[in-house]
Amino acid sequence: LTRKLGELTESKLLERTIVSRRPTYRLTPAGTDLAPVLAMLGIWNQRWFPVRHPRRPPAAIAEAARSHGLKIG
Repeated sequence: LTRKLGELTESKLLERTIVSRRPTYRLTPAGTDLAPVLAMLGIWNQRWFPVRHPRRPPAAIAEAARSHGLKIG
């Protein structure tokens, strides 16, 4: 997880900050622009490769999907 978060930060999709001596991550504008694409891929995946107990998407992805008129769940 640490390695992947580092890669996403280096790619400028996430921004790392320290809050109360703990790292926190949030989407950058580039990450926010990518969120609807990820939401659409998740919807496609559920349609063609359904799983019994799908996980809820991260809030930023769900919000981006809703803002683009995509229905999740």
